[in-house]
Amino acid sequence: MNYEIVQIEHNDKDFYNICRVLEKDIVEENLSINGGTLNCTRLTYASNPLLIAVSGEEIIGFNSLVPWKDSYYVWQIAVKKQYQGRGIGTELVKEAIEFAKGKGCDVTANVMDYNINSKKCF
Repeated sequence: MNYEIVQIEHNDKDFYNICRVLEKDIVEENLSINGGTLNCTRLTYASNPLLIAVSGEEIIGFNSLVPWKDSYYVWQIAVKKQYQGRGIGTELVKEAIEFAKGKGCDVTANVMDYNINSKKCF
């Protein structure tokens, strides 16, 4: 499967529209925060940068990073269900690490015990 990982910054003119697509197509089926889905406002507020996995014209996954002290924190990461198990999440994590290294920083994340797929990535 061919895909690329693209970095989107807050000041990108398409940032908000991309967040809306993520919210509709990926977040609702993969993520739950405090019993509710992550809304676009939180994703938009938190992410800088936002790493997205794109296959053709389709966004198939994302990793939202938040600058935190001397590191970047993985706020959320998700891959569309039909594309899971193909290493896309792992590549999104690797890309985050490379991005942070380029800034002289580390990457941190919290992974819940029950989240088996995320445990594989980290």
